Parts: sequence; structure tokens; C-alpha cells
Amino acid sequence: MFRTVALALILVLSGPNTARAADSRPARYRPPVVARVIAGFRAPTTPYGPGHRGIDYDTSPGQPVVAIGNGVVTFAGVVAHQAYVTVAHPDGLRSTTSVASVDVGFGQPVRSGQRLGSAGEICHLGVRRGQAYIDPALLFAPRHAVLVPTRATSLSPSSPR
Repeated sequence: MFRTVALALILVLSGPNTARAADSRPARYRPPVVARVIAGFRAPTTPYGPGHRGIDYDTSPGQPVVAIGNGVVTFAGVVAHQAYVTVAHPDGLRSTTSVASVDVGFGQPVRSGQRLGSAGEICHLGVRRGQAYIDPALLFAPRHAVLVPTRATSLSPSSPR
């Protein structure tokens, strides 16, 4: 009986459901470069209005630019004299990063932290969910809540109230 239960458990754990369970975990993302942010996300008030639909990093030419998460390259090329790499992530997000040179190709699977190319003086990162741009900084934020007091308080018994 013990062997039957153990065999059944092994079959369940090694079956296709294991991959689905692993895929349901929330994705973890990382910045594409280690550099100072020089321009943050500013959502436009209308779909075609002004704003800044991503983050700009102050990079050194030649600095590695890496994938922010696992995915598949859906574009790697030049638009208006600027090279870009777009990665479709398993959770439906798409990230587009500007690069000075491209090291990956269309259809190539990439892992988080894998080199996509090298940076120029500025590296731009944009992230979309469907057709809507989202603030990439939200993807890199800690995943736990932190309570912060809004004003100084004293807990000493002699404090006037």
C-alpha cells in the first residue's frame, strides 16, 4: 500500500500539472541596467497626449542591457535610428528596451538577466499590458507592505495630549 501511494505521489508531482503550478507564480522582474533613473514614468492624460511612457536610465555606452524577466523576443531591430528589443513575458506584459547594439533575435527565448544588447548614453524601458503603458518601477518594488507613520508621535506617559 505504501509503495502504491508513493508511486501515485511521484506521478502526480512529475506530471504536467507541476509546470502549470510553477507558471502560476507571480513573475519577478529586475531593472534592465544598474544605473541612476533620470526620467520616471508620467502617464498621459489621453491615449495620444504628452507623457513619458517609461523610465530612462543614465547609462555608460557599452554597458550590458538585460531582460527584465523571462520571455520571448518579439522585436529586435531599429526604429527611427534607435535600436530596440521587445520581450513578451508569460504573464502578458511586454517590455521594450532601447539599446545601442542588439545581441538577440526575433523568436529567441530569453531568461531574466540575460543580455539583450549594450546601452548607449541613455537606456529607455517601457512596459505595456495590452495597449496600456504601465509604470515599470512598480514591477521592481518590494512585494510587501511597509507601514510608515505620517507624523511624529511620542509614546511616553509624560507627553501632553
